[in-house]
Amino acid sequence: MTNIYDSLKNKSFEDPNINCAIAARADTSDDKIDLSLGTLCDKDGKFYMFESVKKAEQLVINDDNRTEDYLFMSGDEEFCLAARSILFPGAQSEELSQLVSLQTFGSTGAIALFLQLFSELDYNPTVYLSDPTWCNYYGMLENVGLKYTHHPYIIKGENRLDIDSMISCLSKANLFDILILQVCSHNPSGLDLSEEDWAKVLEVVQQRKLIVLLDIPYQGLSKDFITDVYPCMLFLKARPAVELFVAQSFSKIMGLCSGRIGCLHFRTLSNSNHLKIALTRIIRATYSTPPRHYASLVKRVLTTPDLKKEWLEELTMLANGLKKARAELCNKMVNEFGDRWSFVAKQSGMYAYLNIEDELVKKMRDMHIYTSFRGRIVLSRINERNIDRLIYSLKSCLGIEMI
Repeated sequence: MTNIYDSLKNKSFEDPNINCAIAARADTSDDKIDLSLGTLCDKDGKFYMFESVKKAEQLVINDDNRTEDYLFMSGDEEFCLAARSILFPGAQSEELSQLVSLQTFGSTGAIALFLQLFSELDYNPTVYLSDPTWCNYYGMLENVGLKYTHHPYIIKGENRLDIDSMISCLSKANLFDILILQVCSHNPSGLDLSEEDWAKVLEVVQQRKLIVLLDIPYQGLSKDFITDVYPCMLFLKARPAVELFVAQSFSKIMGLCSGRIGCLHFRTLSNSNHLKIALTRIIRATYSTPPRHYASLVKRVLTTPDLKKEWLEELTMLANGLKKARAELCNKMVNEFGDRWSFVAKQSGMYAYLNIEDELVKKMRDMHIYTSFRGRIVLSRINERNIDRLIYSLKSCLGIEMI
């Protein structure tokens, strides 16, 4: 009998982040150090559960008006408005009224909706991604059949931003091509654009009439809660106005990774209702309606002053923990390796990007040290119990004798 699934043999699952995490989970060694998946952890390396979110959940569960009735395709409107408010602080009501927001399954769901929409349009845009970039963009683009290319982002061998080459590349894009930009805590490089850089990007976006998707799963974890959303405000207020989409997630910043809760916000120069109808049609045909519970949790945190204050304090504490872990890692690496990885000190956010060869990543894995593609390290998973062994493993894999 012919196997109707034979064609799937050539469609293997290649995601270096997930594959690394799977391998780490299967490793039963007491020496294992898992630095792969990007989640926020406490000082003991356990997944951090926000106290503010726990309290919100109890309020939601005990609410006499609680319901598990269907939401419509665009989701919980009050949640969407609350989520929008933290992305565009200080925006005028007229500016906010131009935005349309839909509840999604995290920022990944928001990006998938966006890409599905553009795959259905009559023109054939190219999607521009940074080099390096988040690996899951590739799978989502391939799923909908959109073509993509890269713009320069890092100067090879120097591990610093290459804004001039980036702008030069984008200036050659076709009109209405798509540009996906990570707003802060760039994954994997940890290198964020400065305000001056963002102004240059905006200028080329306006010149080439590019469609911009801002991806922001890490608000508050790079510089600070307000500074991190500067690009969102910049593009919203831009004149001449630009086509703007924003993919937002609460997976990291509220510890709701399995809750899959986020938003897609957009401001279009065309008929926004046409786009909303098209997106709700995709939602209905894909998963029908979004879930209510985690939208209720986030909404309760963002609209209850005491809970919002506590959440922001927790988020700041965790962000400071990332900065402390980076400083400690950099100090130890400078002491042991000189300037080899001194550039890590100039990175920010959740990740330390060592930019090492795959061979060294594999050698470290043999020593039960799990880093993602090219040595991306999740800083929240570094603690006083494992940092010295991480340094030891790096030295051992490089063939450097311990002193």
